[in-house]
Amino acid sequence: MNVVREPVHSLFARCASERPDLEAIVDSKGRSVTYGELDRKSSAFASRLLDFGLGRGERVAFVAYNSIELVESFLGAMKSGASAVLIDPATMAEDLEYQLSDSSPRVILVDSVVLSREQKVLRGFDGAVLINLDGDGPGRVHSYRQLAEGLAAAELPKIDPERDVAVILYYAGVVGRTEQVLHSHAGIAACLHMTIRALGDIRGETTLLTAPFTHVLGLTHAMSYLSAHGRVAMIEKKGAPFDATEALSFMKRVGVKTVWGAPTLFKALLDAAASFQDELPSLRYCVSGGGYLPPDLQREFVAKFRCPLVQAYGLTEGLIVTMQPLEESDAVGTIGRPFPGVDVRVIKEDGTPALSGEVGELYVRSPCLMMGYSDPSDTAMALSEGWLRTGDLVLYDERGLFYFVGVKKRMIKYKGYPVFPRDLEEILKRHPAVERALVVGEPDPEVGERPVARVVLKREYVGRVSPEELMEFVNRKVAAYKKLRAVTFVEAL
Repeated sequence: MNVVREPVHSLFARCASERPDLEAIVDSKGRSVTYGELDRKSSAFASRLLDFGLGRGERVAFVAYNSIELVESFLGAMKSGASAVLIDPATMAEDLEYQLSDSSPRVILVDSVVLSREQKVLRGFDGAVLINLDGDGPGRVHSYRQLAEGLAAAELPKIDPERDVAVILYYAGVVGRTEQVLHSHAGIAACLHMTIRALGDIRGETTLLTAPFTHVLGLTHAMSYLSAHGRVAMIEKKGAPFDATEALSFMKRVGVKTVWGAPTLFKALLDAAASFQDELPSLRYCVSGGGYLPPDLQREFVAKFRCPLVQAYGLTEGLIVTMQPLEESDAVGTIGRPFPGVDVRVIKEDGTPALSGEVGELYVRSPCLMMGYSDPSDTAMALSEGWLRTGDLVLYDERGLFYFVGVKKRMIKYKGYPVFPRDLEEILKRHPAVERALVVGEPDPEVGERPVARVVLKREYVGRVSPEELMEFVNRKVAAYKKLRAVTFVEAL
């Protein structure tokens, strides 16, 4: 497969040039934006970033829930030559402070929810330009809407797709800790090309975005559609609980034909469908990613919604690697086949290649692989001679379809979110009562896995500290999806 090496935003720009009046994004509040408007506003914002003195390759951090403005400003950052640091908006307190300190952004974009919740943390970054995506703010906070209404510069910086860092993510799953994962423009653009090829003709098709845009699944999903004349529908909930009944009504109203999300999303939609008063949305297909999809759930969803529910497999370091072809949607439990242009190996514990039906670790070579981690030694552990060791265990059948079996790496999947035990253990060990700590994932059919801790107390603290106290010590420092769900005291680990 010939891989086109180009900037992330170039595919979108061609769509905007060809069909400027085509609606690009619609949200649950009744707002919408066309390709032409999205292009104009993102170019204007790119120019404002340059006015702020942002140099090529300097960082712009995004800590916000899904919105039209988030996508606009991301495209603006890409056009400006900046590197977008994508931080989950649920990230809070010490966790957020670490990621912002570690990435050193010149500009930080938030929404009103994050701005209100994280005032204390954000005050510590008074050297950065702070922008509110959905309103004004006190003091030094700029209004995004005012910045995006100006005129665009006559010429924006040229991008080197191979060398310029487009996106920085903070889920280093292969090495199991919170660390920068750097992706080039060329790598992300290649993933968009391959995803579009796998989806077929999606011009004018409306898709429901449910994953955070700041995650691999949300980013590749939304940008694939916006790079192929598709239409993205999003529910603006800004951290509020997901309402599956509201989602079904919205899908009907705007004509959603495809839905992507974590397995828990499809369980919620299936449960809501049982009491939904209207006719269910007419869907062409759905894609599950980010976690294990139980076969029974897959079958029940297909029977109820009368559309294929297929799986995709990817990871922060490699973006989307495999997808189940729609023509093979009858196969239950498979993560599909590698995209054209993606090479894979399945290597057994003894270092030999696995045969059909044998379990081994998945190795990937792809134009979409990360440039590396911020820590070169970790990069050397994960990447060797162009191959990424994923830490995931798979097998393939006689048809060439792949199946996810488990993980070698230390990672918990909670509602599709990756949680690194090592991060939580380090926080626990900062408590004066803790001698040793081990965090594991406890299976839970509702959420995938629950993070739970086994703790050895220092002798002098036995009987003086409770499990609830240690849970509170950790949970007030981390995002909701990372919180410990139980702590058990043990004598040894």
